[in-house]
Amino acid sequence: MSLQSIVHSTHPQAIFNGAAVVLSLAALTSTPSFWPLVLTLSTAHVYLTIIHKRTHFVSRLLVFWLSLSFGASFSNASTALDALSTPALSLIVLLGMAALQSAIALLVVFVGVRASGMTKDPWAQLLLFPALWTSVWAAVAHLSPLGRLIMWSPATGLPAYAWLTPIAGPLATDWTVAAAAAVLSRIAGSWLMGPAPDDDDEPGPLIVEFDQSQPAQPPLKSQPKHLLTLTTLLLLLTAPSFFPSPALPISSLSTTRVNVGCVLPSPIYDKPKHGSPDTALEHYIAASEKLRNSAHLLVWPESAVTFNTVKEREEAFAAVIKRVHGPAVGVSFEEYLPAEDGGRAGMRRNGFALINGDSVAFTYFKQHLVPIAESFAVTPSLTPPPLTYIAIPPPKGVTPTDWSPIRDHNGVHSRPLPLSALICLDSAHPSSLLASPSLSERPALVLVPAKTWESGVGEAMWAQARARAAEVGAGAVWCDGGAGGIAGVSSPSSPNGYEYEQRGAGSFVVSVPVAWPFDAGRTVYARAGAWMLFVPWGLLGVGWATDAFKARGGLQGVKGGVQGAVGGVVGGVARVVQAWRRGRAARGEDAPLLQ
Repeated sequence: MSLQSIVHSTHPQAIFNGAAVVLSLAALTSTPSFWPLVLTLSTAHVYLTIIHKRTHFVSRLLVFWLSLSFGASFSNASTALDALSTPALSLIVLLGMAALQSAIALLVVFVGVRASGMTKDPWAQLLLFPALWTSVWAAVAHLSPLGRLIMWSPATGLPAYAWLTPIAGPLATDWTVAAAAAVLSRIAGSWLMGPAPDDDDEPGPLIVEFDQSQPAQPPLKSQPKHLLTLTTLLLLLTAPSFFPSPALPISSLSTTRVNVGCVLPSPIYDKPKHGSPDTALEHYIAASEKLRNSAHLLVWPESAVTFNTVKEREEAFAAVIKRVHGPAVGVSFEEYLPAEDGGRAGMRRNGFALINGDSVAFTYFKQHLVPIAESFAVTPSLTPPPLTYIAIPPPKGVTPTDWSPIRDHNGVHSRPLPLSALICLDSAHPSSLLASPSLSERPALVLVPAKTWESGVGEAMWAQARARAAEVGAGAVWCDGGAGGIAGVSSPSSPNGYEYEQRGAGSFVVSVPVAWPFDAGRTVYARAGAWMLFVPWGLLGVGWATDAFKARGGLQGVKGGVQGAVGGVVGGVARVVQAWRRGRAARGEDAPLLQ
């Protein structure tokens, strides 16, 4: 008995369900990787192609779905235990979310398999699934309260495709994953279509199935060429990664060296001054005072301090302005809102204020709340993140006029640095930055205070923050004050630019290179956003038109095919309307609604 026969006919359930558990453990982690996810998706595609016209399809699909769901849940169990009030509730919610995401993925695969079996055009068979996959996950990311977390999608994709991020954002990542899976599943399917017999009740071809009741035109003979062409395209898309732009030097007149810090007070080294109150505010101010001479910008982690009244907040900002001279300070806070008429008392909101000089440059409030943990006690904001500038003065030893011809409001030659901000879970939503009308220019850095409960969650959110910043051509400053959290800084220069990462507590200041003059032009993805979804469907249309042109005798054949498709849709709608009318007539509902 051949291996193909064992996999295809003898023990497909045991083999594919076991593979689903193993692959989902590796692929569906809090930070999914490109190739494990491609292998998981390819396995699902091949298995559904085998069973979708066999008997007991629903039960087999249910077992496969449960295998994927349990594997995904196990891979994320350690990160979810402390997410909610009890570990049991956390695991139940995790299993439900993993099951929902797996169901969505299998639904897309099933639709792709069924639709591919209904067409003889090789390009349509290859490119329909990547277009569906990209569109569905874009919709899920837009609708889900967790954004792109716990999705069948890598946060940053394959490094070889990183140059596509400012052009197509996460859509490029999803399309390359699905296209690679389409190629691998075709190759695996061709191997399985060997001499293995199908002993089921309803045998059928493995990959392409035609309606046997109609005289079927054979598929185009150039199908292997289509597969080779798509493989070549995926390889060509990696070519720019072999010619990376050089990373910016830290010390150069063509580089603005921005000293960025994350304030994570130590209970040992950052104690308040003798006689000062032992409060969180005093700890953060004391830690910031020690860093002020070495930093241009300091960021406090999410919910660093809590204010009960507006007066408390204003007094705290005044204390920061008075005692932390020099750098701009990003103060992350949580404040209680006064009960409005008909509102609930004790509601809070999560904010971030950038103090620059002797004033507050902007105040931003968190838009996306953690379900259950925050959604019942915290009020979300509807205001998108702003854009502001801070001035970077010339370093010692550099002539002011050589540094910059621009003078700030104090008359000092300085370089303006554009900044924006998000708060923790906001960075999992691509729309957070794209929806901001104030971001008419590219920010150099996106400031992201956070507070995660586990290092795995911190890694996932840090990856999301880097991705959101890269999509708009910016760097990210991630300041995580959670237990075992990760703090880091990425450069806006290029995917191969400077990056710093730190685990655990302890304040730091690092130098980030930013190109001078800074290119404030927005990226393609920042301009187009969701409109980029037309690209994969456009590729599908071009491929289908090419096949139709060859198979149907030129432009007239293509025109006839389009007319036939449109006529089929119109006829289908007409049949549905007629059936509905017959149903109404049978129930005696023919009388008009208004006499």
